[in-house]
Amino acid sequence: METFTAGMKTYLAQKGKLCLGKTEWPVSVAPQQEQARSRDAVQMPVLQKLGLVSVTEAMVQYKDESKSELIKVKQYSLTNEGRQWYTDKPPSSVTSDGARVQHHGDLCVATLTLDRPRALTVMLATLCHDLGKPSTTLFEEGRLRSRGHEEAGLSPTESLLDRWNVHSLLGYDVRGQVLALVANHLKPGQLYDDRERVSDGAIRRLAAKCEPGLLYRVARADCLGRTGDFPPVAMEWFLARVRQLDVAERPPAPLLKGRDVVALGVAPGPEVGRVVREVYERQLDGAITTVDQARAEAAKLVALSRGGSGS
Repeated sequence: METFTAGMKTYLAQKGKLCLGKTEWPVSVAPQQEQARSRDAVQMPVLQKLGLVSVTEAMVQYKDESKSELIKVKQYSLTNEGRQWYTDKPPSSVTSDGARVQHHGDLCVATLTLDRPRALTVMLATLCHDLGKPSTTLFEEGRLRSRGHEEAGLSPTESLLDRWNVHSLLGYDVRGQVLALVANHLKPGQLYDDRERVSDGAIRRLAAKCEPGLLYRVARADCLGRTGDFPPVAMEWFLARVRQLDVAERPPAPLLKGRDVVALGVAPGPEVGRVVREVYERQLDGAITTVDQARAEAAKLVALSRGGSGS
């Protein structure tokens, strides 16, 4: 693990992009390559799920050591979305005889946008997100189910983080975020399934538990890692929703401060915290959107606690 992490950190620090070495398009995948699970046979369907390539059938001349024949292949071409990830910076490669070959470009499907603590958090949460399945998986109604595995995964995740001495990095609570991501990694799909009724407040409250942008990455990796056709539609919807509400990185900052409550004549203490929390709950629901509204709501709560009408 230490060697892998160090290697990835070094590579990303130097390159900044993760490119696939896909320099020539379209890419043809023959049945023989699918049977052998070649690199293209494995990668192309994943890129298709991501919407970066489209597939058609074509007849091409196939050659191996013994024969040459016309066969039907799957031919993958870049979509409009995929072309946005194709870099025009000409990469080069070295052939087996030592000759350097210049190419037109390369498909770089990922750009390093996370800082080191968040990148580590996503890696660890993705690694740990299903650790609760061994203790919860049962055969029910004709299929395997792992009800409650996200909650059950917290204890083994904590044990692993303890073993690796994972706490904070550069001031970022890696440990807390990893545990929160494991506990909530099914939320994007669940919210999508109930998207007609999901309130903005539910999304904002989730942002108070874990960083939605990181949750998107973990849930998307979980989806794309499954066997079968599972396009990450729910995760893309979730990302669009949290961006729309401007909570992709953090929940809204409270509009009401403790000093605002003290200014209403409330002595510093638990009552100040109670008022701030109640007003913040209304803010998360979208009922309060300005500082003036927050202060007015606080004044009502203080008046009610003193036996007034609050009107």
